[in-house]
Amino acid sequence: MRYLEFMMPIFLWGWALSSIYARFVIPRIASLGKAVTGLRQGAYGGGFFAVATAYVIRVALSLSQMYVLGTWSAYCVLRAVSYAAAPDVTRWHYMVGGAVLAEFALAIVGRAEQYDGFLSVFHTIMAMGAVVIFSMNPFHIKAVYPWLMKLMEVSF
Repeated sequence: MRYLEFMMPIFLWGWALSSIYARFVIPRIASLGKAVTGLRQGAYGGGFFAVATAYVIRVALSLSQMYVLGTWSAYCVLRAVSYAAAPDVTRWHYMVGGAVLAEFALAIVGRAEQYDGFLSVFHTIMAMGAVVIFSMNPFHIKAVYPWLMKLMEVSF
């Protein structure tokens, strides 16, 4: 019963948040990406400055999306760590279950994205990798998402 109490909120939140992200956020970012691609190809004039600006914007978009999606990865791992801390449970059940459900939600986001160069999918790849990294060593969360640890009242 405790395992179901752990898994059900992650499943429901993951499904809802990833569907909302895929439906509302990704199309806005894709339209911005098309404008940036036009800037890079010289549709608005420019030259070297336009191309450099386009790459800076694409990198900034990708890094910000990576941070947002990585927050989901960190949340799932912190939830697993907090449930796995109980003395009467098997730790790996919670870590594997949380990682699988985190990857499930990120896969929904990944399927909704259209490939437009490496930077258009980089953030999803890194967020999926963050699930594995955070699951193997949750102490990395402390460096990147200390505010989330305080919010969830998890410390280690």
